[in-house]
Amino acid sequence: MAQRGYPGIHAGMPTPQCLRSAIVVNGAPQIKIKREAAL
Repeated sequence: MAQRGYPGIHAGMPTPQCLRSAIVVNGAPQIKIKREAAL
């Protein structure tokens, strides 16, 4: 389940589901802020 969030991020398409999965897996809201800054 954790891997489901990674492919989207590596693909360069930060979808809400991928971001949510990454945040839940890592437990770090900072990732969402970092991705938004990158966009």
